[in-house]
Amino acid sequence: RQRAPGPRFMEWGCGVGTVTCLAAMLGMDAIGVEIEPDLVAESAELACEHDCDAQFVAASFLPAGTEDLADRQADIAWLRSDGADAYELLDLEPDDIDLVFAYPWPGEEYLLFDVFARCAANGALLLTFHGQDGLRLHRNLSR
Repeated sequence: RQRAPGPRFMEWGCGVGTVTCLAAMLGMDAIGVEIEPDLVAESAELACEHDCDAQFVAASFLPAGTEDLADRQADIAWLRSDGADAYELLDLEPDDIDLVFAYPWPGEEYLLFDVFARCAANGALLLTFHGQDGLRLHRNLSR
């Protein structure tokens, strides 16, 4: 949290929202984005049960303008862009996010790295979890 340029956290593909809730409990302005509405409902329930001030939205985390990146990765089963635009629903721009968290499947992290490099603000952080290989922290310096 201290390394992020600001307090806004977003989890790309938040599932049931555990990491997003943890970020909120650490004092971040936490948003979880998940394309599956049933998982968003479970996320909201988890946050309510733990008095956690996290926000969840049923939408695609892929920002407008990254369709070409997504098209190159059409073989990724979990990647869907047919949902609502999370940033539009939240009245945010992708570069408004200070810290992004994602848990990519092995071999699929490069799409996330490319989307982050293209859309994140200069200085923003991407934290990815890679199972037994641990965590990777990237700072965007490309813009």
